[in-house]
Amino acid sequence: MPTRDATAMMPRRRMQVRDLLPVVSVSSNAVEYPAQTGRTNNAAPVAEGAVKPESGLAFQLRTLPTQVIAHWIPASRQVLEDVPQLRDIIDGELRYGLAYVEEGQLLYGDGSGSNLDGMVPNATAFAAPFTISSATMIDTVGLAILQSALADFPADGIVMHPSDWMRIRLLKDADGKYILGDPQAVITPALFGLPVVATQAMAVDKFLVGNFQAAATLYDRWAARVEVSTEHADFFVRNLVAILAEERIGLAVKQPLALTYGDFGNVA
Repeated sequence: MPTRDATAMMPRRRMQVRDLLPVVSVSSNAVEYPAQTGRTNNAAPVAEGAVKPESGLAFQLRTLPTQVIAHWIPASRQVLEDVPQLRDIIDGELRYGLAYVEEGQLLYGDGSGSNLDGMVPNATAFAAPFTISSATMIDTVGLAILQSALADFPADGIVMHPSDWMRIRLLKDADGKYILGDPQAVITPALFGLPVVATQAMAVDKFLVGNFQAAATLYDRWAARVEVSTEHADFFVRNLVAILAEERIGLAVKQPLALTYGDFGNVA
């Protein structure tokens, strides 16, 4: 009988976008939250005995539905029992599939049908606060950080494609030295003190800079879970099971000005 070695698995992308956001657990199929829509600030110095000026605030109650991300596969009961580690592998693969789709939805969900209303479609377009001659990619990110600061939402993170992070990592000064450090150095992805999330879920040549903690909230109705059932057509008599993975989440982009989305301009 042959020796059984560890399973050769396909590669998995590291998911990091969720970690940028505040996550709140909820217990209903919809979330209500008040959004400030107006501010009238009439604060002013007031002389003794004079009438104080009146200011005003306006709020709107918004309702956000939660959406389901799910998939399933059939499996043989015999195989699951004969190869115990296979169930853990299937469990992990199904959960990975959910996370993979979730990351794309958090960034680019278009809000149609059962899609999330993602951060990129709601973000503010990058508009450089001032011009830098022969601007580098690092300069562009710095100007996007400034744009967030001028909107009173100081940035706390940067999202870009791994190819763009490597372009930045390979930038050299006039002497041919790497700007972000020697190639043999271990460099934590960061620019201007902010973490850089390099993910293939972000389109090549694009970037998203923002105060993610203020910009959006991720609501967990159902945390990712995996369930097994024989209640599918003739599965019971065929010794088959359906393995279902699903999660139910909502994403509220509350402050579009806290997100700046732009183009590095390297790809036509």
